[in-house]
Amino acid sequence: MNLSVLRTMVKNFMAMPILLRLCTGVAGGVLVFVIGTMLPHGSIRVEGRQLTTSEWWAIGAGPFMLIVGGLFCASAVMMLRRSRHARLAYIVAWIALFISVPYIAAVTGNGVAAVSKSSLIADLLMTLAIVLYLYLSKGARNYFRSPAG
Repeated sequence: MNLSVLRTMVKNFMAMPILLRLCTGVAGGVLVFVIGTMLPHGSIRVEGRQLTTSEWWAIGAGPFMLIVGGLFCASAVMMLRRSRHARLAYIVAWIALFISVPYIAAVTGNGVAAVSKSSLIADLLMTLAIVLYLYLSKGARNYFRSPAG
């Protein structure tokens, strides 16, 4: 990535409505979490159970979250470049994250039943709120309609 592309992405970030900046920041936060699980001698707490990072990767949670992190990273870059597909990519990343909750509960030994219905409903409502914001908010729509940088 050359310097002019990076400058344009920073300029676009500054032009984003505040909630869209937050969405972009959340995408970066998921990626930071995934990178943190790659560090040796670390641990992750899932539903009160402590797992080493090597266990996390061995049971399949790490690779699954790597895909989720990649989706978030790609959607954040797309948002910073004002791609017309960025909103859809961000929603797909959120859906993948919400799918990961019961999956990780299952592979960590907590079982899918450990995920409450209220948690799943909250996840669906969060996704709906994100969809509504990204597609109906005047600020978000204008941001993606404007040319990059």
